[in-house]
Amino acid sequence: MSERLWFQQAIEGLFVRGVGEAMTPTLRARLVALGIDTAALRPGYDADVVTRAIRLTAAELFPGRSEGEALREMGALFMRGYVETLLGKAMIQLMRVVGPRRSLERMQRNFRTGSNYIETRFTSLGQGKVELWFNDVSDIPDYFAGVMIAGDQMANAPNIRVSFTRGGAASCTFLVEWDE
Repeated sequence: MSERLWFQQAIEGLFVRGVGEAMTPTLRARLVALGIDTAALRPGYDADVVTRAIRLTAAELFPGRSEGEALREMGALFMRGYVETLLGKAMIQLMRVVGPRRSLERMQRNFRTGSNYIETRFTSLGQGKVELWFNDVSDIPDYFAGVMIAGDQMANAPNIRVSFTRGGAASCTFLVEWDE
């Protein structure tokens, strides 16, 4: 497999726009040491570097929370920042029009705007309930759950709930439920 990359717009959405004013000089220096300079974004970033940066930022911004809660908050920060980018604005408008089920069906397309390696499979489990399999969640499934929760809330999905079970080494299956 080729190198697993996160693209510039995902990094911008999370670390520049999502974290925004919460970015301290210390956090910025720690991110630069990892290889993410928010003042000079590159086209792509190694997925392992991004995972370390997400964990580091989660611990710094949400010190009183469990790792899972902090990672979900990071996923929400990503969505809030990403919808400020050109691609994110278009994506959220489409999500509002098509609703939560069709938005989740399109998840692979959505994640491919931010990375080159994430694949998903969608399975309908009835009204207001779907299963979404990811081939690789970089050992931070709570981050991806946070992205889905925030995204579906922005798309007006009422009472969204996301849980997950781990698959193989990197894969994960999410159960996504909402009131219809």
